[in-house]
Amino acid sequence: MEKKELRKKILVLRDDLKSDEKEIMDDIIFSKLIKEKSFIDAKVVFLFVSYKSEVDTHRIIRYCFENDKVVCIPKVINKKDGMKALRITSFEDLKEGYKGILECDDDLEEISTCNIDLVIMPGAVFDVNYGRIGYGGG
Repeated sequence: MEKKELRKKILVLRDDLKSDEKEIMDDIIFSKLIKEKSFIDAKVVFLFVSYKSEVDTHRIIRYCFENDKVVCIPKVINKKDGMKALRITSFEDLKEGYKGILECDDDLEEISTCNIDLVIMPGAVFDVNYGRIGYGGG
């Protein structure tokens, strides 16, 4: 199956999850993550702000705030220049942007990639070797 077809098929399955099924899966992911040594040891965490049926990262972000971790989220510049990591200190730093996705303003503190301890990234599909097929945005 081609990447584009596989991505579409998996996203339909994810979008069709019942809310109680998704909540159980989100709980499992959260519980496993906060017990991971790499997460426990991380002082600076770079992660996406979840949208629609994605894994709930809002809970992870709140947990980071409560445990004195620096939280950075991506701010897309453009396809050529990629993105930068901007520090948020509360959900009040976020506003609805493109397609209703929560994002932050450009004026927040930029965190150098060399200071990031852990990256939590979205993906539509992962293979058995943890290879990632994202959303096709590059």
